[in-house]
Amino acid sequence: MAVLYRVNRYNHHLISKLAGAGIPFVVRDKERFLEEHWVVRELLAFFALTVDRVQVEPFLLLARRQLKLTVEQCAQLKRLSGARGLWQSAAGFATPEMVSKFELRVQRASRLAPAAALDYYMDDMGFRHYLQEYAARRGLARSEFVDICEDLRAEMEVFSSTADYLQHAASMDRILAQARSEGAVPGNLNLMTLHSAKGLEFDAVWIIGAIEGLLPHALAVQGEQFEEERRLFYVGCTRARDRLCIVSPKKLRGREVVRSRFVMEGASCEAKASAEPSTVLTPTVGMNIRHNDFGLGRVVSVAVEKNKDVEEHLIGVRFAVGERKLHWQYAIQAGKLKVVDQN
Repeated sequence: MAVLYRVNRYNHHLISKLAGAGIPFVVRDKERFLEEHWVVRELLAFFALTVDRVQVEPFLLLARRQLKLTVEQCAQLKRLSGARGLWQSAAGFATPEMVSKFELRVQRASRLAPAAALDYYMDDMGFRHYLQEYAARRGLARSEFVDICEDLRAEMEVFSSTADYLQHAASMDRILAQARSEGAVPGNLNLMTLHSAKGLEFDAVWIIGAIEGLLPHALAVQGEQFEEERRLFYVGCTRARDRLCIVSPKKLRGREVVRSRFVMEGASCEAKASAEPSTVLTPTVGMNIRHNDFGLGRVVSVAVEKNKDVEEHLIGVRFAVGERKLHWQYAIQAGKLKVVDQN
């Protein structure tokens, strides 16, 4: 069996629940969310500092933002901290007022529950504004990185002690490291992104997070990127031999969300494939087609993939707007594409 998702970070809560329930699982994706995402690293460093204010690495990570220190200054501070003490040494690189304010804020946060401490760092210490501006400068949605913090906050709400939450986070990361696998493992529940599921098959598949903004992803708004999102969804659906379950939550982070348009397209595609199994032609280079979004085009390349002993075709089509990659069977059955007169 397999659970598939569009973005890797959405496996974290699932891993926590599976580990707590004693259900064996493997994770095919390599990324270790808690250790490798810079937003999470900064939050965990702040929590660690509220538990123990003389931890050098968390202090140095936060000092770059809170005390405006450079990488070189942090390196010098690390060398000096052993002899003079961490906070005392910091006053030689930032103003005493900045160091005192930073220490006072850490002390205040140390008296809060984890979720409240996160809110304090986000709003009182400016991390929310920084994340929004950082995302905007890179052409991303302003909520791109804030959403990561909101996801962690939901997990933190059950903890009254920051030390307990940090212990939980470390435990989850160890579990994830042990559960990582280069391939699917029979007899276990396999967790992986839709990208990682290509070429694999399972008796049962769950696709989670089938909502607008996740699948299709918010950044894939048009053109070839959007078609790739549609193809990913189709690939995920066809990983299931016997049972497919597509999960579309009504709310995410307390906000109403919209079911993915691909869900209805998939249902329509399945119905057409069952009723007219012989209507899907084999694409050939030079074939003329019409696409609902891109207009008239000519097939310039055809790649073949095997799925359940059935050949699937990924085609390259040259349109007036440029070349696009499409999944032939899915586009035909979903009514997005049709062959036009070759003459």
